[in-house]
Amino acid sequence: MYKPIPTIKETADELKRLQKQERHPLKQKRLHALYLLASGQATERQHVARLLGVSRNSVGHWLDSYAEGGLSALLTVKPLPGRVPTLNAAQVNQLREALARPEGFGSYGEVQHWIASELGVTKKYTAVYHLVHDKLGARPKVARPSHPKKTRWP
Repeated sequence: MYKPIPTIKETADELKRLQKQERHPLKQKRLHALYLLASGQATERQHVARLLGVSRNSVGHWLDSYAEGGLSALLTVKPLPGRVPTLNAAQVNQLREALARPEGFGSYGEVQHWIASELGVTKKYTAVYHLVHDKLGARPKVARPSHPKKTRWP
């Protein structure tokens, strides 16, 4: 079924400015699609899709939402589905504060045990490692081994 391209109310210059200001990559593509149509660089959904590297059906959905609700409806991005984090923001802040204490933790296993006892959440060792090391940028305090000949006898 052929649907005509909706009339674009914004000017090409205004769309280009909005596209440059936008930081969300999906919203940038949507604004770029409108810019291509408003500036006359593309006249069909399929041509816009080819220029942006997306499906023509995606462009069709974008234009349908623009026709129904304008620019605000076009720029509404649904949150991506995914697993809900096991620790909420307050619990992550508690963990961050515990990691910042001078006594710290000796290992990721200790962090895992602390999360289970203090926060009441069981997490796998690898999940604790990725949370602490990658996301929070912290490392447990580890005593470095020293050669026995380095120690001086009194």
